[in-house]
Amino acid sequence: MENAEEVIYLAVSNGEWMDEKSLQLIKSVDINKLCRSGMTILGRAAQLGLFLFVKQVLHSSLQYKANFPLTKCRGHRRPHHSTGGFARKHPGTSSSEDDDFFDGKCMSLCKLMEAPLGIGLDPIVCDVNVSDSYGRTALHYAAEQGHADIIDVLLVAGSFVNAMDFEGMTPLYLASARGNTEAVQALVQHSANINLRATDKSTPLHSAASRGQIEILKILINHGSKVDTLDYSDRSPLYVAAQRGHKDVVEVLLLKGAKVNLEEIHGYTALCEAVWQNNTDMAELLVSRGARVTTQSHMLLHCAVTQGNTAMARLLLNARSVPNLRDDHGNTPLILAAKQGHLAMVELLLEHGANPNYPNALSGVHPIHEAAQCMNDEDVHVFDQILETLQKYGGRLNIESFTPGDTPLLRAVVHHHPELAAALFSRGADPNLSSLYSCPVDILTLAIRNGYTAFAKMLVRGGLDFNRIRVDPESSNQWLVQYKSSPQPLLDACRLVIRRQLGEHVTQKIAHSALPEHLRRTILLKQCIR
Repeated sequence: MENAEEVIYLAVSNGEWMDEKSLQLIKSVDINKLCRSGMTILGRAAQLGLFLFVKQVLHSSLQYKANFPLTKCRGHRRPHHSTGGFARKHPGTSSSEDDDFFDGKCMSLCKLMEAPLGIGLDPIVCDVNVSDSYGRTALHYAAEQGHADIIDVLLVAGSFVNAMDFEGMTPLYLASARGNTEAVQALVQHSANINLRATDKSTPLHSAASRGQIEILKILINHGSKVDTLDYSDRSPLYVAAQRGHKDVVEVLLLKGAKVNLEEIHGYTALCEAVWQNNTDMAELLVSRGARVTTQSHMLLHCAVTQGNTAMARLLLNARSVPNLRDDHGNTPLILAAKQGHLAMVELLLEHGANPNYPNALSGVHPIHEAAQCMNDEDVHVFDQILETLQKYGGRLNIESFTPGDTPLLRAVVHHHPELAAALFSRGADPNLSSLYSCPVDILTLAIRNGYTAFAKMLVRGGLDFNRIRVDPESSNQWLVQYKSSPQPLLDACRLVIRRQLGEHVTQKIAHSALPEHLRRTILLKQCIR
């Protein structure tokens, strides 16, 4: 059989405490005893907002009777009597409804719980500062759930306004986290310490800022909360607000004098969080208030490029972010943009001074290498535009990585992108440079093995040096045997001379020439593609 405390706890939890049996049983329980849930009966009632229960338990306790008159509690009403200084009208009810309610169940409860005082029985003894298994008092639960009327009666009854639970959280901390404005106001009016820290050194201001509780934030600051206080990880309220994307909170904190460049324990700032969260508006606000973007180790521009956020990248570049900075993997922002095939980002970076020939510090690959390797044949038109843009700013098509012979053209073939390879070759990529000297593999052999016959013929007709290639007379590719053993057609010979003369800039120079369109296409091998 359950003991009396568990019965009352269950009745309170189920809202059945007003029946006569429960009221009789209340007088015999230890109201301070912890129940199986780890909470006290009073704590549970405060959590559920059972104002009448809490008030009457406190009123009936000898410990508080002298200092806790029933007529001086928030929410109490008696017909034809003053409500006192703590009166609160319950939302959604009229004065007459309050009178009827208190005339009925409330008055019968008062009489029943006060009765023992006149017949010699032990009254209820309640300690409002008893902490439960979580280190919390009834005031913690009332504050967390926003029951301002219960907060009032508990504080009048002697609850410690700055009591801490096992995590160092005060009632004010919990009320701030939950956005309970009335509860915060009640606690502040009772002199709650606004700058008390939890075990992680965070304050109620951290709690409100991280959850976007702007009204509570203003209350705390207006009552003396320190805007630049740091938690265990050296994070300021501004940092955690930016981390959670609360722009309005950040604006208020900045207006109140918060330092925008405070660094947390790893050296990161609020701007870092804004960039990582891809929050351009937040980053713009912080930069406009003086946030630094030149901290080399943060790689904010790399992050914006990886996210494909051109607005963010433009913001950082305009704020003097370094366009040629390498990250921990040796990549520049331009290499990352080319790898993603992001044309607008490539153009933006080049406009702000990115070097198209600045290689990866570890592998020596360039932006064109990454584009040729990572883009798809379906995006050949975008790829061609990226090539054009890179060349416009001095990008070289025939550039090698740290491995001799590793050109963008070879990368495209190795990674099975014949359309991209054709675009490179058309623009002037030299097929005679695209062979790995460390192994007996040339670009023509790779193209034939992969079944890229059209591209292989394009290579042969566009200037591949046959003297370096051995062709087996018994090869199944008889077109190759025939081409090698026959005189070179005049058209191919003329085209080869022109292309060798113009080199990597053949496309740009042909485009500005007065040649007819069909001759331009012939020189650029357009009729050979596909």
